[in-house]
Order: sequence, then structure tokens, then C-alpha cells
Amino acid sequence: MGNKIRLVVLLLVIVFCSLTLSAWAQNSTKGAEFTAQDIQYSYKKNVTTFWGSPEKPVSVQVGQLTIWAPHLEYYQETGLVVASGGVRLEGTDPVMTLTCQQIEATEKQVIATGDVTFDYQDFTGTAARLTYLPPKEWVSLEGDPVIQTENGRISGERIEIDLVKEVVTATGGSKLYLEEVVENQ
Repeated sequence: MGNKIRLVVLLLVIVFCSLTLSAWAQNSTKGAEFTAQDIQYSYKKNVTTFWGSPEKPVSVQVGQLTIWAPHLEYYQETGLVVASGGVRLEGTDPVMTLTCQQIEATEKQVIATGDVTFDYQDFTGTAARLTYLPPKEWVSLEGDPVIQTENGRISGERIEIDLVKEVVTATGGSKLYLEEVVENQ
């Protein structure tokens, strides 16, 4: 009887986890799909843990966003999602990809660390750390950040991107390289 109760609790947690992640990603209740080699729910700690491997990572599909990682934890009380072990994230609206060693995410903040690379619409970038604030649509890059566009690249100690205003600001030893400079004659 105890195993049946645990199974029901686990299924309810997975449904709750799916609905919460979906709402976080796109403010809807369309759900999420998890694929993993192993799943464990700790009802004492209220944490769901998903295991995969680098060859067969955990996969989470939430709306137009897919995340792959060898290890993922979801903390129900705080809404914190931690994906680690080499993470890949892809989105279709807007089109984007991000790879890094670890992502910690809530509905208010996403932090990607360790060999961060990304492609987003018209630019690509690298950094040691990327912080994204969804409510403000604002990105900060630290740790030798570089952003590359079709026309050149910008670097500095810190780069901030305001996605609403479409403004990139580099500070601290900043450099700008332009592929082509047009001279006035």
C-alpha cells in the first residue's frame, strides 16, 4: 500500500512540476514533457531530481523551449530549476541556443555559468557567466564576454544587453572591432 501512495504522490509532483515550469516559461498551463533515465521525488524536501548522462541527457520540453542536461533538479517550494553537467537550451520564439555547464533559473532570474556560448537572433556571444532577468528582458555577461555580429564584435569586462531597447553596453577595457568602416568622401 505504501508504494502505491508514493507512486501517486510522485505522479502528482511531476504534474505540478510540469505546470509550474510551463507557467514560468510562457505564462500558460500547457504543460511540460520530461524525459530522463531516472526520476526521484523527495517528498520530505519537496525536490524532484532527474538523471541522464552526457550521451543521453535529461530532456525538458516546455512550450517552444527545450533544455538538455545530464542532471536536473526542481525545487517546488522556491520554483528553482538547476540543470548541470553540460547544458543545452534551444528556443524557437525567439530563435536562440545557449550552452553552458550549469543553469539556475526561476521566473525572475536565469544564471548560466561555465563556458557560456549563445546565439540569439542577429548576434552570438561567449562569457563565463550570463545573467538574464526575464521581467526586464535584460542580459548581463561577465568573464571575458564577447558579442559577435555580422558587422563586428564588442568585448569588455562586462557587457549588458537591453533587449527591449535593443542596446548593447560594454564597460571596463572595452573594445569594438568593425568588419568594414565606410569613409566619408
